[in-house]
Amino acid sequence: DALAAGPLAAGSGPILMVRHNEIPADIQAELTRLKPGRIVVLGGAAAVSDAVVAAAGAYTSGTVTRLFGEDRFATAAAISGAAHSGQVAKVYIATGTDFADALAGGPFAAGDGPILLVQSDRIPAATATELTRLKPQQIVVLGGPAAVSADLMRSLGQYASQSVSRIHGPDRYATSVAISQTAFNPGVPTLFLATGTNFADALSAGAASGGNGPVLLVRPDCVPLSVYNEIIRLNPKEIFVLGGTAAVGVGAQNLTKCPS
Repeated sequence: DALAAGPLAAGSGPILMVRHNEIPADIQAELTRLKPGRIVVLGGAAAVSDAVVAAAGAYTSGTVTRLFGEDRFATAAAISGAAHSGQVAKVYIATGTDFADALAGGPFAAGDGPILLVQSDRIPAATATELTRLKPQQIVVLGGPAAVSADLMRSLGQYASQSVSRIHGPDRYATSVAISQTAFNPGVPTLFLATGTNFADALSAGAASGGNGPVLLVRPDCVPLSVYNEIIRLNPKEIFVLGGTAAVGVGAQNLTKCPS
């Protein structure tokens, strides 16, 4: 649910994570500090319980609303619908069965267009309906053919008035680099490093970046060569490592290159 929300939240507010039936103490403290004008819950009751939605009302002077569909594909479409009332220039497509491509695409898509989710070889009905409504000029597929098949990519052509293109590398790390190279020039204000083996730490970064810098994925104890070279190219003013040493170890934090 949070993967699809990166472009929606960017520049608007942070994404905070809760347990299904509980708002953790550190999230309560952050909500108290932020004093949000409103709270948007992402996902249905199976993801975030009605009890959590009710409890969230204590932390805002405004409304608590929920954006959701019957599954992750429909939830992504609902998030898109909340952000875009009509036709858009661009839509980003990523697999809904893994996290890495949509994760890296969040800062790229920020303020540019929604991220909609597909299965590797099928466009879910909710995604097709939202694509028909949005009438994008361009569709950009995030990830390689193993994530989004060539046949599915060709099928996407019926929804785009101009072009369907793909951004990818040979693995998730190189795909995060390819996305970064497409979106960001040297001298970015901020760059985020997150583990490529889990999704939770980097989820909030898409909103936090505001489109000002990429999320690059690293291995727990080293930085893949393609990612290392992209960091050098970008020459960021600040680098934020997301997560503790169990996720991004000392080697990766020190930008130690992975063995070839």
